[in-house]
Amino acid sequence: MVRKVINSLKNTTYGGFFSEEIKEKGARVGFKIVSTDGEEGILADTTHKSPYRISKYYVNVSEFERVALKAITNAEKEKDLIIIDEIGKMELFSQKFRALIEEIFVKGHKKILATIPISNIPFINKLCDLPDTEVIEVTPGNRDQLITKLIGYLE
Repeated sequence: MVRKVINSLKNTTYGGFFSEEIKEKGARVGFKIVSTDGEEGILADTTHKSPYRISKYYVNVSEFERVALKAITNAEKEKDLIIIDEIGKMELFSQKFRALIEEIFVKGHKKILATIPISNIPFINKLCDLPDTEVIEVTPGNRDQLITKLIGYLE
């Protein structure tokens, strides 16, 4: 949905990153991180051992930071809108990411389109409680209508 929104923006520049599934033979084996500029890295997978783990996935904090921090920093400096897909458990293993996210949310001088999981994560709850932050739940029933609504907010 985030990609549909930003692909529909006409008057707003954006930068940031997306997470994408990595599949082999139809089975999900990990996630990659892709900046809006096309830079990629492995966020997590089942084979590259790491001290950071969610379920069967080992999180590659250094790869995540290499792509995400650069993409967010560049977007904050040069773009109208910062894309963060997502602020979740895997991403929050990075203390540098946490600090950068908190800084840009607190500054509040840029528009941010971010995705978050539905779960009780104190760091995310704190961001959601900030002034001028609106949390919108996406469901299969409202997804298409939200695209138009979000474009209206962001343009």
